[in-house]
Amino acid sequence: MHGLSSSAQRSGGPLLVTAVIAAGPLAWPLLGAGVIVTVAAQRRLVRERLRPAKTYRPPRLRGGRYAGRY
Repeated sequence: MHGLSSSAQRSGGPLLVTAVIAAGPLAWPLLGAGVIVTVAAQRRLVRERLRPAKTYRPPRLRGGRYAGRY
């Protein structure tokens, strides 16, 4: 599945840019808006999947110090 998206981008990208160039200057803002929407959607999908790991806290020793500190 991963290779399929890369292949689709390589084949669809040049066609999209050619269409935007042929359509004229009014199509450029639409292309920019499409890129912004795509980036926002990808960021949201990845952010949901990659939540930050909980930080590790070493066990406390007597006196309130952490193990490994002097």
